Amino acid sequence: MEVKKTKESSKNIRTKYMNDQSDAFSNAMSDLNQELYRCRYDS
Repeated sequence: MEVKKTKESSKNIRTKYMNDQSDAFSNAMSDLNQELYRCRYDS
């Protein structure tokens, strides 16, 4: 019982971590796209 519960919570933690990582990646990509867009159309 305890082991199963621990396994479940570690899985949730891992999932949350992966979601945080992908959010950070998405934010970085959108920043990069904005930078590229600005460079292309300012000049």
